[in-house]
Amino acid sequence: GPGRILMGSDFPLIAQSRQLQEVRSLDLPEEFKERISGGNAERLLFGGSA
Repeated sequence: GPGRILMGSDFPLIAQSRQLQEVRSLDLPEEFKERISGGNAERLLFGGSA
């Protein structure tokens, strides 16, 4: 599910802003996009509640 996906980029070949734009353009609920674009990584690295 959405809680198991981390976003990765090809920075510096592809700008991080472009990668985030790609995630935001997906036909997914906002909660899923927030998790994929940073919430899951925050939870994994810092023990957040995302």
